[in-house]
Amino acid sequence: MLQVRRVQGSEQKCIPNVLPCKISYDGHVNATQRHWSPSSPNTDDSMVAHFRGRRLRGTRAPIPEGYQGLVLSKTDRIVPFEESSQASNLDNSMGLEEHDEEEKPEPVRALEQSATFDEIMVWGHEIAPESGSDAYLKGLEEWIGFATQIHGHETGTVTPSDPKR
Repeated sequence: MLQVRRVQGSEQKCIPNVLPCKISYDGHVNATQRHWSPSSPNTDDSMVAHFRGRRLRGTRAPIPEGYQGLVLSKTDRIVPFEESSQASNLDNSMGLEEHDEEEKPEPVRALEQSATFDEIMVWGHEIAPESGSDAYLKGLEEWIGFATQIHGHETGTVTPSDPKR
């Protein structure tokens, strides 16, 4: 299990960029205007940038309403049992009971929140990514809606003679 911890200074906002390449580095980068300076030549939400000599076109993708994007950092910290017992109490109140009392609880690992975001920028080579073909845009638009449908609660009642059933 995981637990998200907010750290001081994590209130900062950012716009994550999903680049169409693999970079084998996951630390902080002091990017300068010389290395990364996206521009918006059109009036729409598309952007243009150059990375290592290649032209990239980007599309802004807002996070759906009711969701918030978090930038998290993995830590080696394990949350003590007393702090994580609140989560198990919530599980028990929801009817999710432990079946084997002798089984040790899974350790709860802490993740630290370093920033939040309301949109991401998805980049493609030469052409801007479209929601029908890009996996990240599809995930934001289709999969979150799909998850809402299968996990949401229906307000009306369904009868056996209902053709939608």
